Amino acid sequence: GFFYVAVGDKGLYKARGTDGREVNLHGGGMVRIRPDGTGLEIVCTGVRNILDVALNSEDEMFTYDNTDEHQWMGRVTHMVEGGYYGYPHDFIPQRPYTLWMLADYGPGAATAAMCYTEDVLPKEFHDDLFLADFGKRQIMRVKLKREGATYAPVFKEDLFPDPPEDFRPVGITWGADGK
Repeated sequence: GFFYVAVGDKGLYKARGTDGREVNLHGGGMVRIRPDGTGLEIVCTGVRNILDVALNSEDEMFTYDNTDEHQWMGRVTHMVEGGYYGYPHDFIPQRPYTLWMLADYGPGAATAAMCYTEDVLPKEFHDDLFLADFGKRQIMRVKLKREGATYAPVFKEDLFPDPPEDFRPVGITWGADGK
């Protein structure tokens, strides 16, 4: 019943839903809004430059965060409602009150994330994350497993072992046939 919106570290100011609710998100995070424009609210904060929100079959939220070219690399994160992830001031060193990433995949340029929840591909792909990275010239598949209240990556694989120089994915989506 919501659209989830990824917001980069420049924030979102004076955003107003059709019901008049206004939010001001200082820095990166996630907001959501109902399809009719009501119920605008901040979901979580403290990320750098997320560009997509991937939802699995249990409606758990994941992001692939862009780098700041220094210490905040290509991060896969399980996003939880009310979560604070520490960027830019509270992640190095990690503070006990910040939530942490699932994995850091190094420098790149995270551009997209989605979770496979369809039934066309073999069952082993169900609820896997697919991440596009412009800087690495790669689409990556990440298999997750439940670990307590969150998840842990089981493995990551690059889908293109030798991509051409001009392969720079800026987005990813499923076709009409679910492939």
